[in-house]
Amino acid sequence: MKVRGVFPVGIMLILLLGVSSSFAQEYEDVVYLKDGGVRRGVILEQIPGESVKLKTNYGEIFVISMSDISKILKEVKEVPVAESVAVIDNAPRGMSDVKLESWYTYWGLGFANMSYTDELDDFFVEFERECPQCDNFSLSLDLLGFYWPLKNQQTIVGGVYNASGDRYTNKENKDFWMQATSGQFSISAMHFPKVIGEGPFLRADLGWGFFGVEVYADGETFEPLSDWEESGLAGLFGVGYAIPVGGGGTRILFNANYAIRPGMEIAERGYNRESGSVRTFSFTLGALL
Repeated sequence: MKVRGVFPVGIMLILLLGVSSSFAQEYEDVVYLKDGGVRRGVILEQIPGESVKLKTNYGEIFVISMSDISKILKEVKEVPVAESVAVIDNAPRGMSDVKLESWYTYWGLGFANMSYTDELDDFFVEFERECPQCDNFSLSLDLLGFYWPLKNQQTIVGGVYNASGDRYTNKENKDFWMQATSGQFSISAMHFPKVIGEGPFLRADLGWGFFGVEVYADGETFEPLSDWEESGLAGLFGVGYAIPVGGGGTRILFNANYAIRPGMEIAERGYNRESGSVRTFSFTLGALL
């Protein structure tokens, strides 16, 4: 009799342990991507037919397009082993699987087409006439760009330095060159209609601009327009397209920008007051990290 009584008690204990262990298990949201990737964590926001915002167990936040998702399930939470704690989800990521950051940095380089107005234009026309053997090339660059996202995760705001250089080099005399530099330190904003770092975007910079010309000849450098070079308010407007690469942590940005900056101003006694501005149209390839 005693032996037979042990079996019901044992079965009840097994059932109780099973039930208690099931209650002790933690569950997580699992997003399966069509390209084979898997995202595990907690879904923060889900827009039917559009996207899912998910926070991983490592604190990363991703916005995933519904078109890239094969299914969404609730599964028992996986506990990573000690040696894999530092590994952050190396599964393949879809192009719309974009990682969101608490801050961003931006750097870019490209081709510029610089044009001048009034007496500045006359200066460069005369220089090209006097130096027909000079080669000319122009560059545009973005440096020290640091941005912070707004709550909508579509707009980033910060500061950046943008500059364009117009350089003339004498093909017959390598010891002679002239360079015009037009730049600006700006408050900058980029707006992405979809999500930060993906798809088309608009850019607007407003700041303080400057202009300068340097000439190197016979081992010396001088500034022929230093008495008339000016600084002042400058603006830049651009459009572009962003593509996430490298797992969504890096975004390649293609930019087309148009900038207006101060050039030079002649205001001497006996002369009419004249001014010249610098207009720059540029194509830039940049990285938002």
